[in-house]
Amino acid sequence: TVTNAATDRPMYIKFTKLPVAGGTDVAEITISSATYGAENTKVALNTPITVAQNSGTVEIKFTISASAEAFNNSIDATWSCAFDLSNTAE
Repeated sequence: TVTNAATDRPMYIKFTKLPVAGGTDVAEITISSATYGAENTKVALNTPITVAQNSGTVEIKFTISASAEAFNNSIDATWSCAFDLSNTAE
């Protein structure tokens, strides 16, 4: 969840790298979506997401699943993404 405490301007979240899995057992992990908002809008690379001023919030959801073979085993995997926070939509 990203919250904007500014009272005078919106802020923007821009993903510069969408979520990807990595690590030894990367084949066991799937990241099928990254969405936000009540409508579950798909996160798009380099497309700003607006967070309204005055304590507006945006919740970003990542759907991460493991393969059926991994249910009874430990998984050595990671996931990562990158994003910028800004007070301009550029």
